Amino acid sequence: MTAPSFLVQHLWQSTLFSGATAVLAMAFKQNHARIRFWLWFIASVRFLVPLSLLTFAGATIGAIVRPVLPAQYRIDRLASTVDTIGFSLAKPGPEALGKIEKNANHSTFRAALLPAVWLLGCTTVICLWWRRWRLARAAILGATTLSIGAGVTVISTATLLEPGVFGIWRPVLLLPAGIERRLTPAQFQAILAHEMCHIRRRDNLAATIHMVVEAIFWFHPLVWWLGAKMVEERERACDEEVLRTGGEPREYAAGILNVCQFYLESPLDCVSGVTGADLKQRIVEIMSSRIPRNLSSLQKTVLTLAAFGAVAMPLAIGIVNAPAARAQVVEKHLAFEVASVKPNRSGSQREPFSYLPSGRISGTNVTLRRLVELAYDLESYRLAGGPAWLDSEHYDIEARAEAGAVSPAPVARESIHQMQLMLQTLLADRFKLTVHRETKEGAVYALVVAKGGPKLEEVKVDCKVTSGCGDFSRIMPRGYLAGAMVSVTDIAGVLSHYIVGRPVYDKTGISGVFKVTLHWTREGDKPREEGGSNNEPQPDANGPSLFTALQEQLGLKLEAQKGPIETVIIDHAEKASEN
Repeated sequence: MTAPSFLVQHLWQSTLFSGATAVLAMAFKQNHARIRFWLWFIASVRFLVPLSLLTFAGATIGAIVRPVLPAQYRIDRLASTVDTIGFSLAKPGPEALGKIEKNANHSTFRAALLPAVWLLGCTTVICLWWRRWRLARAAILGATTLSIGAGVTVISTATLLEPGVFGIWRPVLLLPAGIERRLTPAQFQAILAHEMCHIRRRDNLAATIHMVVEAIFWFHPLVWWLGAKMVEERERACDEEVLRTGGEPREYAAGILNVCQFYLESPLDCVSGVTGADLKQRIVEIMSSRIPRNLSSLQKTVLTLAAFGAVAMPLAIGIVNAPAARAQVVEKHLAFEVASVKPNRSGSQREPFSYLPSGRISGTNVTLRRLVELAYDLESYRLAGGPAWLDSEHYDIEARAEAGAVSPAPVARESIHQMQLMLQTLLADRFKLTVHRETKEGAVYALVVAKGGPKLEEVKVDCKVTSGCGDFSRIMPRGYLAGAMVSVTDIAGVLSHYIVGRPVYDKTGISGVFKVTLHWTREGDKPREEGGSNNEPQPDANGPSLFTALQEQLGLKLEAQKGPIETVIIDHAEKASEN
């Protein structure tokens, strides 16, 4: 999964979680405000905890506690044509290369622009908060310590900031000088009780955590709304606590109004004051002396189930998917018994590579890129990343599996897949290769039925008992394709793997197997001079393009679309030493 798609997925999951939290908060509207505050706080923290972390934890647990399932080998239907085609890959024409380069430039620009915009916004938010924090910090400089028996350090400042709590780990209570002359003793004690409630609840710490969320996800309006909800409910929670401990509603409300009249509001949410949230609504609630309800048994059950589901569901998904992941790890531990990797400095342009009988591979002058493509059965467009020498360093490679480790020759496709897994292990051991897979959206082709219907010669065979189904007798990227018993899905696969340079998905809905012969002329190809190989049909300079040939000869059509492309990303690789 690419970083942009991961971010989009994380954002919609967090947004959905916040929506569910809002429903819960409405259901607990008549209960204590502290319950709603913690609901909003959990929704905020959810932005910092991707769901994939819990899923990964579940997969790890599942891999430990569940038995390892037998490895199920993925059979490559094209593997039997390896020797015939020699792993030739089609090269896009000049027009296609221009489009690819143009799209790549746009993608590179977008990839650089988005992080720059995010960093600018994040920096702006942090700078604004830094400036406000300095205002609060300046109020402490030159302040004098008061002794009022509050159980916490209390300082008096000459500024006009409202009473507030400054600091997270060792908070101090900041009081404006002379406030006791502006408030009656009952009002002062009520305001003091409000601030002490902030200290006991660690509201500054919760506010700071949410400010981190706002700095990272500054572009998402929901995080700012969550911050406002948290401030609203924390002030209500402190109001409820003041009244519960004996504060007189009229005096408490008057004290809040006097503070609003004479002093400035706290500059930051993480400097908890007394005048935050909807002041009018707070005064109404204080004067009404509304007694919040305790949680009923049903509400406790709902909260418990919601908390359990939020954690247990992604863990369960990871545990359920663990066996497949575990089986894949076991597969990749298949290894050759003997292997040799030596640098090749011949300067040749050829890179022959063969899977040989009895579990052997042989390659001459091959690059690491080619080895990775062979090991993971990749088309060139599905490999990304890697060191600068990925295409410039060449190697000779010989390896042999121990006797009986590879399926017998009649099961050619399975044996090749087993050797691919062994090659993956060899690359990890000798080149320190590490990779990961991502699925991103890109340019693909859909193979559909052309106007006039399909022109396919069906073959009446039962592929369950007949060998050779899905095999192509000839695949020549220069313009020839032939198969005696192939499906339309097989055709899409070979076009994708060797010819068009992008994924091809079968959207025809046609079933069955067919005898197929396809001739076309690749742009720029010319007939070879005398003395060339006669094994491959000579291209006709006036012949149809691949797209035209598909419609005229098979009644099929390639349509350009956007779709998922699974890509292998090289995270790390080192040059192999001689042995």
